[in-house]
Amino acid sequence: MTNGVDSTKPKRVAFLVNHYPMVSHTFIRNEILGLERLGLQVERLSIRPTPSELVDASDIEEELKTEKILGPGAARRLMVNTLATMASHPIKFSHGVMAAWRLSRKSQRGFLYHLIYLAEACYLRCWSSRRQVRHIHVHFGTNGATVALLCKKIGGPTFSMTVHGPSEFDEPDQIALGDKVAEASFVVAITSFCASQLMRWSNPADWDRIHIVHCSVDDQFFLETNPIDQSANTLVCVGRLGAQKGHHILLDAFAKARDQGADLKLILIGDGELRGSLESRIDSLGIRDHVTLTGWKAGHEIKDYLIASRGFVMASFAEGLPVVIMEAMALGRPVITTMIAGIPELVKTNKTGWLVPAGSRDKLSQAMVDCAAMNVDALNEMGDQCRVAAREHHHGPTEAQKISDLFKAYL
Repeated sequence: MTNGVDSTKPKRVAFLVNHYPMVSHTFIRNEILGLERLGLQVERLSIRPTPSELVDASDIEEELKTEKILGPGAARRLMVNTLATMASHPIKFSHGVMAAWRLSRKSQRGFLYHLIYLAEACYLRCWSSRRQVRHIHVHFGTNGATVALLCKKIGGPTFSMTVHGPSEFDEPDQIALGDKVAEASFVVAITSFCASQLMRWSNPADWDRIHIVHCSVDDQFFLETNPIDQSANTLVCVGRLGAQKGHHILLDAFAKARDQGADLKLILIGDGELRGSLESRIDSLGIRDHVTLTGWKAGHEIKDYLIASRGFVMASFAEGLPVVIMEAMALGRPVITTMIAGIPELVKTNKTGWLVPAGSRDKLSQAMVDCAAMNVDALNEMGDQCRVAAREHHHGPTEAQKISDLFKAYL
């Protein structure tokens, strides 16, 4: 006991995300569940409702546990909680207005937008008080972190954040990334590359609060061993069909690999704004019989696709470190991908897969040809190294313990 407070009692924290849950946010769910297994009480909070249909039962369950700031009746709630904050904490509310003004001067989004963030922060402060939340942890250093920073300014809980990239590093000044690092209790980077970019955009005096905690893979991916079948000839790609994923380059390289004799099929799992364009490109390349677009799939279905595959492929132009790469490796599947951001910290050429320059059709195509031609025993040896690397760096309980220790140290 210290000052009448039981220091052994679990501290209630809240995880705040712009949209949660989403099909691409399994790493957040893994982290929350890992912390709860360690005895931490975790509330879920999303600024906006999930924008797309959920297909995974685990995501649907998480959605039911998640409070939405901008859900039905949001305007009234924001107004009520803003007026309550103005009345009960007038001086701190004025500090929040000043902070919103300073942040808006750096942003293309003007002061009005930041007043809306301040209203969301007022709701967050009141909600945290009702739920006895002592600390807010934000995933992504964008709008959610702005709301958490303003909430702290008006008398709400302290906050920390996990930064992933690439979005935070596209416009670091616009989102006041350095200010957020300075105000946060601690900052989590998901890779060494991510940590270096945080150092690039923050004051050296704040660097000691930057810590690396990797995204993790659910233990189910390590529980079974499924060697690559001799007849397996599919490459699987999982990800949003958006500009940063490089799907057009991937299709071009795949068509070239087939022209060079690689007996391969390609499965694209995911959906997005480029689907129509990709469908047209598939037809123009004459590879319709060899490429399948599945739309979004539940986690257990993605796992089955990976187990049935020869390997995983991703041609991204910008990433943090995709969790699906970790999942493929945990299942013993070699990875063909681009040498960007934090990916080379996990994928090693000729050990766990093939790294190619982003945007290079020729190098990507050659890697596919090499994968198709490689003896299956050699592929499985590579897969064994994949499993070791994934478990060493992205084991769920290990990474959950790291962030739990950070909460204990800073709270």
